[in-house]
Amino acid sequence: MRRADAVTVSTMTEEEPQDSSTAEEAATILVAGEDEGMRTTLAANLEDQGHQVIACETGIEAIDYLRNNPLEIVITDLRLPDADGFEILEVVKEVNPDAALVLITGCGTLETAVKALNEGAFAYVTKPVSMGEVHGIVRSALRQRRLLLENRRLLKELQRSNKEWSDEVLIRRRAEEAL
Repeated sequence: MRRADAVTVSTMTEEEPQDSSTAEEAATILVAGEDEGMRTTLAANLEDQGHQVIACETGIEAIDYLRNNPLEIVITDLRLPDADGFEILEVVKEVNPDAALVLITGCGTLETAVKALNEGAFAYVTKPVSMGEVHGIVRSALRQRRLLLENRRLLKELQRSNKEWSDEVLIRRRAEEAL
């Protein structure tokens, strides 16, 4: 586990075996939270799944890392001592809009959940959270990211094909007019 500075995690239960062969693909995941038990548990379990994990104890530490490093997933506590999960979400959307952000909270409300999802969070989870749930969210986020990137690739290919077809139609029209 790489540390941006310090690491925090709260206790979680395990529902899924930690076998790196279960991971569809390896990802770089930032875990932010002041609860060292949660942070450490999350980081260790995600690393066991084959992911590279950066653990941050504070929101500012996470934001600094995010501004300078691309990654696929951010898992953060909603409440951090120096920045909340919404501030981190804002930075993620600004500097790495394809990254999925998962907010974890011990004091969630319906209003907060709606706000988080409306502002672009991939998932909103209340504690206690199981490792099986976390692994499922990570798999879903990676699957969505892969589909998004494939969709962009196909769109570019379609635009290129349409341009080629349009150019060919224009050349044929000019040839017909010349005849």
